[in-house]
Amino acid sequence: MILLIGVLVRQNADLGHRPMHADEAVHAVRMATLLEHGRFQYDPTEFHGPSLYYLSYPVLRIQGRSDLASFQSRDPRLIPLLALVTLIALSALLIDGLSRIGVAAAALLTATSPAMAYYGGYFIHELVLVLATFLVIASVWRYLQRPRLRWMIIAGLSLGLMHATKATCIIAWFAMLVGLAACLIRPSGARPKDTVDDPSQPTPFKRLHVVWGLVAAVAFSVVLFSGGFTHMRGPIDSVLAWGPYFGRGMGTAGDAAIHVHPWDTYLRQLLHWRFGNGPIWSQAVIVAFALVGAAGVLIGRRDVGGPNPMLLRFLAVYTLIMLTIYSLIPYKTPWLVLGMLHGMILLAGGGVGVLWHLLRNPLPRVAVVALLLAGSWHLHTQTQRALSPRLAADPRNPYAYAHTGTAINRLEQRINDLVQHHPQGRDMIVHVICENYWPLPWYLRSLNHVGYWHDVAVDYGLETDPSREPAIILVELDKSETVNAMLNRPMHREFFGLRPGVLLMAYIDAELWDAFIETRR
Repeated sequence: MILLIGVLVRQNADLGHRPMHADEAVHAVRMATLLEHGRFQYDPTEFHGPSLYYLSYPVLRIQGRSDLASFQSRDPRLIPLLALVTLIALSALLIDGLSRIGVAAAALLTATSPAMAYYGGYFIHELVLVLATFLVIASVWRYLQRPRLRWMIIAGLSLGLMHATKATCIIAWFAMLVGLAACLIRPSGARPKDTVDDPSQPTPFKRLHVVWGLVAAVAFSVVLFSGGFTHMRGPIDSVLAWGPYFGRGMGTAGDAAIHVHPWDTYLRQLLHWRFGNGPIWSQAVIVAFALVGAAGVLIGRRDVGGPNPMLLRFLAVYTLIMLTIYSLIPYKTPWLVLGMLHGMILLAGGGVGVLWHLLRNPLPRVAVVALLLAGSWHLHTQTQRALSPRLAADPRNPYAYAHTGTAINRLEQRINDLVQHHPQGRDMIVHVICENYWPLPWYLRSLNHVGYWHDVAVDYGLETDPSREPAIILVELDKSETVNAMLNRPMHREFFGLRPGVLLMAYIDAELWDAFIETRR
């Protein structure tokens, strides 16, 4: 387990080389607000829940970060990486359900999965949600093995953490409830004593324990959404948020329509994905072992030390429902696959355990291990490719969705160079005119006077006061003609790509540009 975590940390060692995605930049700016002012106010229409920010707070404080200007790209990305490391380490909680080799296989597949590793360095909520979901599953499983109040409290706190992470937690809740019901339903014709004699039958829940678990869930959620009881509207808004997010999921709210994709998008992403003449991507080895794990439910018995059919049944039902719901929802982004993918990985670990305990002879067992290792190596090579500087932000990478292009690094460097030659330094004025200008606020975070406009034709006008004229204007290319007509002084022009399909025109004051060029001669 330690070796797997070491490999994962090593392959994510350079968390700062990849450009910041627009979503990451939004969360980083909101995180800075919490650091600077010590408070967080939940917005039910955007940005998801507060858990990511509160979990990030101590990590960033330890690193000495106190405001946005002090941030480096790698700083906030440590949090999802820590969540992924924790996810791998806590796989051992299911050791008596998946078997020893099953847990080892699940940990290995989690560490080598390109989707898990890529978003393990992505400052978004998804991996926190996956970790919280796993904690619910694992703690309830431990409770069913030996009903102790502490496990139900952990399950409740994890439920609260799920709610305080993303509104989509309701999908996982439904899938877990159906999976649990599938395990608790007594087979037809079973006698009452069968639930005692058969170790695959669950231990009954104690009502008082369940009540305390629910109290812990509600209390933890309220504390987080209210910002420590400083914004009591937050818990109410967290429930009302399901309305807007339902509209977004159906592709009808805001700009959700641009994220509407075919129903089989996630299946193609898992089995076979290719963009243009780019490389082929596949996590089919996980799907294959997961199918074996699902088939293990049909065995109906438990070998000594082998996977527990009850847990396999739960994981099979849970994963199938997650995959079905997310496939039917029109709104799709590639990181949403992580929840169902981790359920599939756990089921795949169970599949390896099933094969290991069915095939008693050494040679078939060696073949199973060899297949697992070969498949994991194939996943690892894809992970290396996905994280490489060449493809980390490239559309040919299935995980680099609407990602900021590497040209942003050139733009950032250009602005930093120009700052050195402007009389006002970082107080120079910059105007940004772009419908969706993120992640520019992140890359311009060190400047003190940056203004943002969505539409040049509606609300933008150049200043007539020379002291307030912008030194640099960044404008979306299709709006540049309007800006051209407004210019009353000579300006140098350059092009920079922001993300696929979005090109920026940079207007730079001619005198400032000449001063910069003079130093390059």
